[in-house]
Amino acid sequence: MNEKKEIDNIQTQANGFPFKWAEKMMVQMEKEQNRTLFGMEEKNLLCNYAYHAGNTPEVQAQIREIAASRFELQNGFVDPVVQRKIQATIKGIELKWSITADQKELHTSVRKYLKENKRGSTRDARKAPDKAKNNGKDYHQRNAGR
Repeated sequence: MNEKKEIDNIQTQANGFPFKWAEKMMVQMEKEQNRTLFGMEEKNLLCNYAYHAGNTPEVQAQIREIAASRFELQNGFVDPVVQRKIQATIKGIELKWSITADQKELHTSVRKYLKENKRGSTRDARKAPDKAKNNGKDYHQRNAGR
């Protein structure tokens, strides 16, 4: 199979989850070469990167780069330069997510505030019916439970 068909095949198997796609791609690369290419920390780092970045060419290139270096298998730890680069990208993506979440929270809190103030002002403006004033009887206003 050519590379495009392989990637499409992996994407179908992953059911749209980028981290599953990245994991399946790593497993397939190891099967093709009949050897281990990634350490556990590298796999976790790449799956986390794919989760945040999605199925992008940058993630694919990073998987190939780490597979070619086999750094963790040779040294027992992840290449610090690559790890810092990936973690910086992940933090940038998380920052964008948090800004988006804060903006959504702001919009919902403004709507909530307007609803609460609208309800409060309509309740305060209600008055007892005119009959109650004329008959001298005390009619209690019924709460609508709103």
